[in-house]
Amino acid sequence: MSLSFSEAKLEQAIIELLQDQGYQHLIGDNVPRSSLDQVIIEDDLRHYLAARYQPDGITEEEIQRLIKQFTTLPASDLYESNKTFCRWLANGFLFKRDDRQQKDLYIELLDTRHLPAALRQIFDAEDVPLQQAAELPPSYMNPPLNRIKIVNQLKISGKDNQT
Repeated sequence: MSLSFSEAKLEQAIIELLQDQGYQHLIGDNVPRSSLDQVIIEDDLRHYLAARYQPDGITEEEIQRLIKQFTTLPASDLYESNKTFCRWLANGFLFKRDDRQQKDLYIELLDTRHLPAALRQIFDAEDVPLQQAAELPPSYMNPPLNRIKIVNQLKISGKDNQT
């Protein structure tokens, strides 16, 4: 029995732990995308934006404009682009509507509206035996709009089509 622990074994162990928590795992080659420079699962993003902002009347053109905003961050300054995207992911941002008569939308890339109720449920719960608590599915995994996936081994083409 080998006691060595490689990067691949660590990666697989983490993937299995996350799968046990209900996260879907995809191998990079199986991610639906049109080219190797596409790093966003556009169908998932489109579905999320349409469902999350449907009450606000978001249009397909606005969704397409948002997707373009995310996918055209400049690769020339990767640090700044990553910083910008992380800020959008963490804090959201204001989006100007195509129809100026409509109120601007505050776009959040994660649907966190359920978290206050989920946290209340966790902290207001009666004491549950540890074994039973570990068997209950976490309530934060049940939001209908978030599509969280684990993707590993995703090949991305960079400058001069290098992968």
